[in-house]
Amino acid sequence: MYCSKCGNEIKDGEEFCAKCGKSTHISTENNESTTFIREGSNVTGFVLGIISCLAWYLPIIGFPVSIIGLIFSVRENKKPRPINSKFTQAEVSMILNTAGLVITIVNSFIGVLIVTGVFK
Repeated sequence: MYCSKCGNEIKDGEEFCAKCGKSTHISTENNESTTFIREGSNVTGFVLGIISCLAWYLPIIGFPVSIIGLIFSVRENKKPRPINSKFTQAEVSMILNTAGLVITIVNSFIGVLIVTGVFK
């Protein structure tokens, strides 16, 4: 179970969240229990994914931005996903960062071919 306030994982049987102190009681309204599933707020990975897709032409920027963005995206993707969504923001971030990394690798490879004289 996860805390509805901070998203911290709560062990079964605990009355309060160890991180923020919120009560773990599930509220019921009209005989329906509501359960909270935290949607990832992976803004950092998403922004780095966009930057990596734009920075592919400078591999010295494209490589680290893509790799750091992938790290943030993978960490965020381990959190629970919303019930009604096809893709989480973390998954979109992983796709953007992977695309940026692939484009940067291709650009670097072409640059090496040009420098070595294969493309004249």
